[in-house]
Amino acid sequence: MLSRPEIGTRSHIKLWVGDQDPKEIYRWEMATDCACGQYSRAHYGADYGWLSDPNCPSALAEMNKIAQHVPSKTFGELHKTLCEAGW
Repeated sequence: MLSRPEIGTRSHIKLWVGDQDPKEIYRWEMATDCACGQYSRAHYGADYGWLSDPNCPSALAEMNKIAQHVPSKTFGELHKTLCEAGW
């Protein structure tokens, strides 16, 4: 049986993004509503300030940089972009 990847890793983040509604738009400019903020709430809790946490998983910070440049700001296009980036 395969085990789920560890929270905060590229693999886990990509799985989570792929599980979101592909047409749902994330608000990149809002730290709580962007893709990283939504992932953080789902896996670290509502009080987790990923943007200001020096121990923020590097994969989460990396996704933030990628998500910024996704033209449609949809989870579907973000997932496609992560896959194309080798995640």
